[in-house]
Amino acid sequence: MRRTTYYVFHSATAPDLRGITGDPDGAMLPASDGPWTLEEQIAPDEPWTLDLDQAVVAFGIVENGCYLWGPIPQKALKRRKP
Repeated sequence: MRRTTYYVFHSATAPDLRGITGDPDGAMLPASDGPWTLEEQIAPDEPWTLDLDQAVVAFGIVENGCYLWGPIPQKALKRRKP
């Protein structure tokens, strides 16, 4: 069972881009591709229904604060400086 609730958002500026994060307000998503709208919440006790490997999503969130899914605009690919 997962211990984290995942929040799935979609981008207003790149309609096919989704962002997944453990943050309910989407603060870790790239602002340059916002605004972001919450689309789905996946609680720890709910089945994983996304067509993505859950471990890959979890790794992306740990490494980057979010996982981006879909066509990613070039500006979103720039890594944040710590």
